[in-house]
Amino acid sequence: MKNEIYIKTMAKSTFDKLSSAKKRIAVAQDVIDRMNLKQFRANSGQMFKNANMLYPGQSVQEALKDPAAYCEVCAKGGLFMAYVGIKNDYNLRYEISENLNGEEMEMLSDVFSRKQLSLIETAFEGSTYSWNDDISHLEKQACFKFYRKHVNEKEDRDGDKVQERLMAICKNIIKNNGTFKP
Repeated sequence: MKNEIYIKTMAKSTFDKLSSAKKRIAVAQDVIDRMNLKQFRANSGQMFKNANMLYPGQSVQEALKDPAAYCEVCAKGGLFMAYVGIKNDYNLRYEISENLNGEEMEMLSDVFSRKQLSLIETAFEGSTYSWNDDISHLEKQACFKFYRKHVNEKEDRDGDKVQERLMAICKNIIKNNGTFKP
């Protein structure tokens, strides 16, 4: 191997022994590591956009082993990809559900509460959706403030501030012992 850079994903058996908070921290750190490796690139508006790494029926964990593989992810998409990359219990389907009632979010809600996912997505996208109405007005305002801190009025959907915003969300999760606090 020629100086290949890769991420050693936590073993499922190790992950399964962690507390819920530590699992959320591990997933957030995995997203940061993959963003630093340029395997994940933040993009608002889609859960994930297959760039060159995934095809229907493929194991996400297998795809993530390739250091040259990359895809664009929103906040939920990055957390989901990191989570299933550790758990290895998901093969890509053709259609991905972006609401909190889909199979993908049901899996991710094993680690993150629906409310946490709503807060994270609102802070990342800067807007609310019908599925994230379980957060209060004050919580929405805090999410919008977080969003505005990490946005540039002239940015395109995959600008540098989008990268910064996803990194800031993951760092916030780590700093707050596994809980996102906008």
